[in-house]
Parts: sequence; C-alpha cells; structure tokens
Amino acid sequence: MIMYCTSLPNYFTGLIILERNYLDVYPYDKWSDKELPDFEEGATFVPSVCELRDGTTSKPSLLTEADLVGIMDKNGIGTDATIAQHIDTIINREYVIPRMEGSIKYLVPSTFGIALVNGYNDIGFDRSLSNPQLRREVGWMAR
Repeated sequence: MIMYCTSLPNYFTGLIILERNYLDVYPYDKWSDKELPDFEEGATFVPSVCELRDGTTSKPSLLTEADLVGIMDKNGIGTDATIAQHIDTIINREYVIPRMEGSIKYLVPSTFGIALVNGYNDIGFDRSLSNPQLRREVGWMAR
C-alpha cells in the first residue's frame, strides 16, 4: 500500500485477512498486529499520531563466511560439498574481498561485484540474475 503525504510516497506492508479460517480454530497464531486498515483507493484519513523522529540510517553489517553459508543454505543454493567452492569462486573472481578483523573473516563487496549486481538488476529482466531464487532454480535444473 502506498500513502501520499503531500507529494511524498510512504509505503506500508501488512495483511488484509479476507477469511479467518484456521485463525478461528488455532488461536495461538496472532496476525492482528500485521493487519492493514481497510482503505479504498483515493480515500482520505486523519492520522491519530504524526511524529518526526530524529535519527540517522546505518549501513548493513558486512557478511562473514558463516553468514553467507547460512543464506546460501536457506535459499537452497549449493550443497554441503559445493558451498565452500562457491565462496572461493566469488573471492577468486574478485566479487568480494576477504578482510580479517581479529579472527573473523568478512566478505567486503568489491566495486566490480557491486557493479555486476547493479548491472544485472538494471537489465530489466522479470527476475534479476543476482536473485537467490533464480540461482536456486538454475541449480535445481542442473541436477
């Protein structure tokens, strides 16, 4: 859902529950905190609270090899036998640069790696070649 306040878009995500079905018989799953109000296109409303908070954004933390292994496993990319090879490949191709901080190895995206992902995303395919779901599907087709 997009709400415009003056000319600035504000994006909202949540659920609109059409039928409660299993929620009626399984009371332990609470979705009420995720529900969106029932708005119609073009409707106006008066917010109950309007706040402007002071703060700054921060960049996401760098991935460690262990983080990347977990993400690959969660997305079905590679097998236990090939995940280490995939990580070696992205390091050897200089998509990421390993950086040690103490005993932890972080994988820092290189300028080349960032440009490659941005290029894949800008091509305009329905699904980017950098998308983990597409990579998973390609892996399944190769088996």
